[in-house]
Amino acid sequence: MGRDSACTGFVLILMLVLAGPGWVQAGGGLDNQDILDRIQSLSQRKEMPADKVFKLTRDIETLFEDPEFGQMRERTPVTGVMVYRIGGGGLLVKFIKGDGLVSFQGQALPKEFDVQSWQFGAHAGGGVVWAAALVMGLRDPAYFGGEYSGQGSSATAIDTTTGEHPLLRLVNPPSEAQAHNLLLIRAAMGLSADAGGFKLNITPR
Repeated sequence: MGRDSACTGFVLILMLVLAGPGWVQAGGGLDNQDILDRIQSLSQRKEMPADKVFKLTRDIETLFEDPEFGQMRERTPVTGVMVYRIGGGGLLVKFIKGDGLVSFQGQALPKEFDVQSWQFGAHAGGGVVWAAALVMGLRDPAYFGGEYSGQGSSATAIDTTTGEHPLLRLVNPPSEAQAHNLLLIRAAMGLSADAGGFKLNITPR
């Protein structure tokens, strides 16, 4: 192997190390149109109201234009999209539960899951809340699910020009290959993380 080839190989290895556990492949992850198409398809399957679908779509399109999201996406590509509905209520602690569908890159059919959430410092309120999330940095769909958590202001990943989108991380992943995040896009303000913590527990079916 010549010196140039060795240098090229070293640079590639260094890039992989710097990219961290969220790396999939160069140019990897779902593109903008694929994300929107999957949101539309999953929303129809879950019979989400048209006004909620419109809001989710609009917010995601705005998110695509945010430089901070672009940088996050380079480190942890979007490899899945999920849509879910939850309901419940509470004052200081809000417990909500429901179900949803998730669609992963490279898989033809979506998967069902159950979801529970505990939100501390939450607004009071009940009823059904619709939401979507981008699965970011997940290498293998088999590792999807478990407990995800965001805390206080650190749960806000995107600035107020696009609205606040809580970033939840998988709690105590057994390995780097299983580490990934969920970026929530809410169709109702009932999911505001506010000054408290936010936990989401997902159980694939």
